[in-house]
Amino acid sequence: MIKKIFIYATILSFIWSCQTTEKIEDIDFLSVRQGKYYPYNNKKSKELISIAENLDKESISYSGDFTIKIVTGSKVKEILNLEGKVYFSKPLNKIKILLSDAFFGLTFAKVISDRDKIEIRSSGSSNIHYQPMDDISLVDPKTKKTTVVPFPIIFYSLTSSFIEDFQKNKSYFSPEESRVLVKRGADEYQYVFDGGKLESLEFYSKSKNMKAIAVMKENIIHPPRKLITKVTNLKTDEETNLISIQFKSLKRGIDIPESVFRF
Repeated sequence: MIKKIFIYATILSFIWSCQTTEKIEDIDFLSVRQGKYYPYNNKKSKELISIAENLDKESISYSGDFTIKIVTGSKVKEILNLEGKVYFSKPLNKIKILLSDAFFGLTFAKVISDRDKIEIRSSGSSNIHYQPMDDISLVDPKTKKTTVVPFPIIFYSLTSSFIEDFQKNKSYFSPEESRVLVKRGADEYQYVFDGGKLESLEFYSKSKNMKAIAVMKENIIHPPRKLITKVTNLKTDEETNLISIQFKSLKRGIDIPESVFRF
């Protein structure tokens, strides 16, 4: 079940009113040739496992500033422009994201997450929302407009900490496709690699009637300088959200104090 976070109504209503016509680069799901898949302990899976292990070793702590643009709606397109800060601690494997409006710089939501759970605190509230790793819906209580954020694929794209995901869940490896299929309950995640890097991460859920894909752009070193995520209706292929995260600045290899990951 998608968790709904009710953001401070006054600020979010203002942000929704500040729409632009600027477009986000569209992306599509990668075609699959139906190559054969092998379990984790099969020797033919070793090459892809080695790539994931190397990416995990290469990832380091960082902080950065980014812009985020969110397109909502299938017929009437609207774009929401936000600013953000991110902190990632490699030793803790935790990430903290602060979202603010692009005009006044007012922070309206803070998100702290590891691979298992998410904590969210909205501006104007002392309450902290706790949920397992899952999608987040940002809901404006005044307009009822909703933005679905498939947070798991964003988390793994920004942290490169997916080797443990392969180990803890049912995972299957296709050397021919350079693709790893991970099953978590009824949901499926598909990691696609190219040139020793994660090219994209796809998500499929029949229970949510949703599929999503995150594509790494400017992915020379971790984290990717640009991440585009597309969310569509699983049955109709109708696009519901398109999210673009673009880093403006990055500081890599720095120490992130544990105190950062507290509200």
